[in-house]
Amino acid sequence: MVSNEEKMAKERLERILDMKHCTYRELADGNESKRILYWNQIKGNAILKFDLLNRFAFMFHDISCEYILLGEGPIKKAEHMGNQYVRIENTGDSHNNGDAVVNVGSNSSYAIDKHALEEREQMIARLKARVEELEKDKEMLQWLLDQLRPDQPKTKKK
Repeated sequence: MVSNEEKMAKERLERILDMKHCTYRELADGNESKRILYWNQIKGNAILKFDLLNRFAFMFHDISCEYILLGEGPIKKAEHMGNQYVRIENTGDSHNNGDAVVNVGSNSSYAIDKHALEEREQMIARLKARVEELEKDKEMLQWLLDQLRPDQPKTKKK
């Protein structure tokens, strides 16, 4: 028998899937047996399991776990963490590919995908290199403009 609280949690999970335009197949990462299992947990009479709740927390980092479990607070996590105490734990195991969990304050956690962080760092490095190239181009163009102006004394290129 499913409790009213669990029915409401199932409705919230279904609402999140709809909001994110996510299918049960995507939720199960293409695994047909998990797709059926997840569908039965959300739509059927099966009890919600930790694996499904963990999958939601992993897939939808911007959704508040408190909202999913308790129906309390905003559906989306806050954009910033303010001056709260932050602790990062390495949770590298076979279940989450070495992602980290950031514990904020006394009762909120945010999962961080280490691969996404690596991609972000690579993108930042590429952007910094491009900015350096543009700065050099700007200096070259300024030198050329100075050379083309008849009223300016000619200087040597740096």
